[in-house]
Amino acid sequence: MPRRVIWSALGVAMAVFMVNFASLAGADSGPTSFELSAIFERLPDSTEPVVLDRTDKVTLLAKLDSNSPQFWIELPDGGRKSQYGWSPVLAADGSVIFVDSEDLSLKKLLINGDEQQLLPPGSAAGFLRISSDRKYLGYAIPINLSPDSNWAGLYGAGIMDLETGKVLVSRTKENFFTSPIGWYGDQLIVHEWDATQTQDSLDLYALSLDGELTKFALGLPQANSYPEISPDHQWLVYEDQDGNTILVNLEQVSFGIISNVVLPQWTSEGLTGLVDGQRFLIRFTIE
Repeated sequence: MPRRVIWSALGVAMAVFMVNFASLAGADSGPTSFELSAIFERLPDSTEPVVLDRTDKVTLLAKLDSNSPQFWIELPDGGRKSQYGWSPVLAADGSVIFVDSEDLSLKKLLINGDEQQLLPPGSAAGFLRISSDRKYLGYAIPINLSPDSNWAGLYGAGIMDLETGKVLVSRTKENFFTSPIGWYGDQLIVHEWDATQTQDSLDLYALSLDGELTKFALGLPQANSYPEISPDHQWLVYEDQDGNTILVNLEQVSFGIISNVVLPQWTSEGLTGLVDGQRFLIRFTIE
């Protein structure tokens, strides 16, 4: 892979890569390739939380590369509050929706610090995904299994209207995972697969607000990390099984590979990933 190292005005080392891109014209067609460039900017080592998302009312922060369920909200006056819960996302009113890590209930943390329960214990398995207009929430639903089941930890996908509090969609199938990935327009992108079968690719489907499931992108490289959709809802990223980062353009339904970058994660600043154990901010453009 061609690469040259340059330096920014701040003295930060950056590497420019030319990366092959592959377009999925259809489920049965072979990929075509083109290139993009990616600039790597080393992020400083820090244990401080970083900004995940913000509105004009509140900023949501969490620590990268941490398994802790702790997150923070920062108010316009500079005040900061800490809370424990899985998969926090910002709603339109500035509240934070999260999963209680103790009982798997779905909760809302208001700006004034009060909590409201949106769904009872055992209703949410995490993987909260907020739509671009912040009106709808996608989330994972734990599947109740029979005592003689051979599986554990199966989950489906749900969609909630945050303005009414109504659950619009609850998709669960026996022996299936339906994983909420993120929103593209008014559709929740999910990965659904039969847990009894060996998987050799990542197959994405679109789940509509009325519960209809349609094909979106089939045959992507198998994932080794949970896919995430970018804050602008235009890109999907994940790590493949070979230690590379896969970037999927959702509008073109095309994908590319950035080699030797693992644990990719979106922040409010853009895409980040680990290279040799160090986290970089990755700025990419299609050539």
